[in-house]
Amino acid sequence: MKIDRIKRNTDKDYKIDLEELKSKLKESCLVILTNRHNPSGKLMGYKKLKQISEIIAQNDSYLLVDEVYSPYNINDDSNNTAFGGPTAINFENTIVTNSLTKFFGMGGLKIGWMGGDKGIIDKCDKLQTHFSPVAEPSKNIAKRVLEQKTKIQKEANELLEKNFSLLKNLVIKRNDLEGRVYKNNTFAFLKHKTVDGSELAKKTLKNNAIIVPGEFFGDEKRFRISIAEKTEKAQSSINIFEDILDNLN
Repeated sequence: MKIDRIKRNTDKDYKIDLEELKSKLKESCLVILTNRHNPSGKLMGYKKLKQISEIIAQNDSYLLVDEVYSPYNINDDSNNTAFGGPTAINFENTIVTNSLTKFFGMGGLKIGWMGGDKGIIDKCDKLQTHFSPVAEPSKNIAKRVLEQKTKIQKEANELLEKNFSLLKNLVIKRNDLEGRVYKNNTFAFLKHKTVDGSELAKKTLKNNAIIVPGEFFGDEKRFRISIAEKTEKAQSSINIFEDILDNLN
């Protein structure tokens, strides 16, 4: 099995180069995307998703889109999923995945789902016999969560809006940070002007905070920062991070 990457460059706003994509589709394959893009938070719209899926389908290949970050998308006319955000569901030769993690904050339930061509989904369903089953209490809690979807989604969006502002304001006020916080998002791929991502991650960890070194995403100069807590605690975490930045040697 061969794995190839399509690099999404900062200077090109993390857009996918369609010509590069076509050049890599020399044989049948599976193309995997995250939407929002991880680690930058760039959200791809419905029309671009469809264009990419059509290119891939013409090559007799499949597109898999992980939409776990797609609901991070408040008050946007492009929302066309049950949880908000653009979706690739029902595109030709396309599979989508999602879960109750991230936006809903219930990763402990280990509940997710897939959508796509029935033949593909049936084959994936048969594979479940080779994995540990999800506990019945988790399934029951997940059902209750989905029954309360509107209420939980409203609360999540309120938190998202506040934490997006916290992260955006951090980048605006700091002259030593470079990068973009995409609208209605709570994570970003940033760069410090003098310290690389790995070194900054080590210093942050020593102060009981965590950022992800950019080397895991193919860019050693950058780091991924995420705010996924209640706003008061998130502000406290940002204060700690700013203290670390202020005391860099």
